[in-house]
Amino acid sequence: DNDYIAERYSNILLMKAETLFRQNKDLGEAEQLMNRVRSRSNCSPIELNLKNLELERAREFIWENQRRKDMIRFGSFFTKKTFYADGNSEQWRAIYPIPQKQRNANPNLKQNFGYEGYEE
Repeated sequence: DNDYIAERYSNILLMKAETLFRQNKDLGEAEQLMNRVRSRSNCSPIELNLKNLELERAREFIWENQRRKDMIRFGSFFTKKTFYADGNSEQWRAIYPIPQKQRNANPNLKQNFGYEGYEE
């Protein structure tokens, strides 16, 4: 029930850089945006690519609970190195369960695969 969201300007800059890069548009501006965030932290400029963008987001938002969704978006969430030590990858964990409160409010909602209450 929280309707107040605080967004950091550095997130806006990095989202725009990622968007421009993924669309292959104005790559110079995209690299400049990423390095603008880095320069605020007194870091040297780096080359623009998806891996560097992901790592920059990981450093910039280390305490802000964005890493999981970033890893899913960048494709690094389901790797042996970053998720399960035994190498198992449970793809259903890419989405969250539907809260019981929401399911009670709308009986047409079905629980997402893999979570308690899931029905085929």
